[in-house]
Amino acid sequence: MKKSTLLRHYLPCIYFIALAIAIQIGGAAINFLSLILVLIFGTLLFFKSEVARMAVGGIVLFAAIYFSLALADEANDVVSAGKDSTTLVLVGGFFITVTFLMSILLIIPLNLPKRVPLYNRR
Repeated sequence: MKKSTLLRHYLPCIYFIALAIAIQIGGAAINFLSLILVLIFGTLLFFKSEVARMAVGGIVLFAAIYFSLALADEANDVVSAGKDSTTLVLVGGFFITVTFLMSILLIIPLNLPKRVPLYNRR
Protein backbone atom coordinates (compact mmCIF):
# COMPACT_ATOMS: atom_id res chain seq x y z
CA MET A 1 0.00 0.00 0.00
CA LYS A 2 1.33 3.39 -0.94
CA LYS A 3 2.12 6.01 1.65
CA SER A 4 0.05 8.59 -0.21
CA THR A 5 -3.02 6.34 0.00
CA LEU A 6 -2.52 5.95 3.73
CA LEU A 7 -2.15 9.71 4.17
CA ARG A 8 -4.89 10.90 1.82
CA HIS A 9 -7.53 8.24 2.36
CA TYR A 10 -7.20 6.17 5.51
CA LEU A 11 -5.98 8.91 7.88
CA PRO A 12 -9.00 11.24 7.33
CA CYS A 13 -11.49 8.35 7.45
CA ILE A 14 -10.06 6.96 10.69
CA TYR A 15 -9.91 10.48 12.20
CA PHE A 16 -13.58 11.15 11.47
CA ILE A 17 -14.64 7.72 12.76
CA ALA A 18 -12.68 8.32 15.99
CA LEU A 19 -14.21 11.79 16.27
CA ALA A 20 -17.70 10.33 15.83
CA ILE A 21 -17.05 7.74 18.52
CA ALA A 22 -15.82 10.49 20.86
CA ILE A 23 -18.98 12.51 20.15
CA GLN A 24 -21.07 9.43 20.92
CA ILE A 25 -19.24 8.72 24.19
CA GLY A 26 -19.44 12.36 25.30
CA GLY A 27 -23.17 12.68 24.68
CA ALA A 28 -25.85 11.62 27.11
CA ALA A 29 -28.22 10.38 24.41
CA ILE A 30 -27.80 8.85 20.96
CA ASN A 31 -26.31 11.53 18.76
CA PHE A 32 -27.44 11.12 15.16
CA LEU A 33 -24.57 13.27 13.87
CA SER A 34 -22.04 10.78 15.16
CA LEU A 35 -23.99 7.84 13.75
CA ILE A 36 -24.11 9.52 10.34
CA LEU A 37 -20.36 10.25 10.51
CA VAL A 38 -19.60 6.61 11.35
CA LEU A 39 -21.84 5.43 8.51
CA ILE A 40 -20.38 7.79 5.89
CA PHE A 41 -16.72 7.38 6.77
CA GLY A 42 -17.01 3.67 7.55
CA THR A 43 -18.36 3.18 4.04
CA LEU A 44 -15.78 5.51 2.56
CA LEU A 45 -13.02 3.60 4.36
CA PHE A 46 -13.72 0.47 2.31
CA PHE A 47 -14.81 2.00 -1.01
CA LYS A 48 -12.25 4.41 -2.43
CA SER A 49 -14.41 6.17 -5.00
CA GLU A 50 -12.88 9.47 -6.14
CA VAL A 51 -16.24 11.19 -6.60
CA ALA A 52 -17.51 10.10 -3.19
CA ARG A 53 -14.28 11.19 -1.49
CA MET A 54 -14.38 14.63 -3.12
CA ALA A 55 -18.08 15.13 -2.40
CA VAL A 56 -17.73 14.16 1.26
CA GLY A 57 -14.55 16.24 1.57
CA GLY A 58 -16.33 19.29 0.15
CA ILE A 59 -19.30 18.87 2.49
CA VAL A 60 -17.03 18.48 5.52
CA LEU A 61 -14.97 21.50 4.40
CA PHE A 62 -18.14 23.59 4.28
CA ALA A 63 -19.18 22.22 7.68
CA ALA A 64 -15.79 23.13 9.19
CA ILE A 65 -16.16 26.72 8.01
CA TYR A 66 -19.72 26.82 9.38
CA PHE A 67 -18.63 25.39 12.75
CA SER A 68 -15.84 27.96 13.02
CA LEU A 69 -18.47 30.70 12.75
CA ALA A 70 -20.64 28.87 15.30
CA LEU A 71 -17.64 28.60 17.65
CA ALA A 72 -17.04 32.35 17.41
CA ASP A 73 -20.70 33.00 18.23
CA GLU A 74 -20.59 30.57 21.17
CA ALA A 75 -17.40 32.18 22.50
CA ASN A 76 -19.10 35.56 22.29
CA ASP A 77 -22.03 34.20 24.33
CA VAL A 78 -19.66 32.79 26.97
CA VAL A 79 -17.83 36.12 27.27
CA SER A 80 -21.09 38.04 27.54
CA ALA A 81 -22.11 35.70 30.39
CA GLY A 82 -18.98 36.81 32.24
CA LYS A 83 -16.94 33.60 31.90
CA ASP A 84 -13.59 32.81 30.30
CA SER A 85 -13.79 31.33 26.79
CA THR A 86 -10.11 30.48 26.30
CA THR A 87 -10.48 26.72 26.72
CA LEU A 88 -13.54 26.63 24.49
CA VAL A 89 -11.78 28.50 21.70
CA LEU A 90 -8.55 26.48 21.96
CA VAL A 91 -10.15 23.03 22.00
CA GLY A 92 -12.86 23.89 19.49
CA GLY A 93 -10.38 25.65 17.23
CA PHE A 94 -8.08 22.63 17.33
CA PHE A 95 -10.81 20.19 16.29
CA ILE A 96 -12.14 22.52 13.60
CA THR A 97 -8.64 23.08 12.18
CA VAL A 98 -7.87 19.36 12.05
CA THR A 99 -11.27 18.72 10.46
CA PHE A 100 -10.53 21.39 7.85
CA LEU A 101 -7.15 19.80 7.03
CA MET A 102 -8.58 16.28 6.87
CA SER A 103 -11.31 17.43 4.49
CA ILE A 104 -8.64 18.91 2.21
CA LEU A 105 -6.87 15.53 2.25
CA LEU A 106 -10.13 13.93 1.12
CA ILE A 107 -10.55 16.39 -1.74
CA ILE A 108 -7.07 15.70 -3.16
CA PRO A 109 -7.25 12.81 -5.68
CA LEU A 110 -5.47 9.58 -4.74
CA ASN A 111 -3.74 9.18 -8.09
CA LEU A 112 -2.18 12.49 -8.99
CA PRO A 113 -0.75 12.63 -12.51
CA LYS A 114 3.01 12.30 -12.75
CA ARG A 115 4.87 15.32 -14.02
CA VAL A 116 6.76 14.75 -17.22
CA PRO A 117 10.35 16.02 -17.14
CA LEU A 118 10.83 19.27 -19.02
CA TYR A 119 13.15 17.80 -21.65
CA ASN A 120 10.64 15.04 -22.58
CA ARG A 121 7.69 17.34 -23.25
CA ARG A 122 6.52 17.67 -26.81
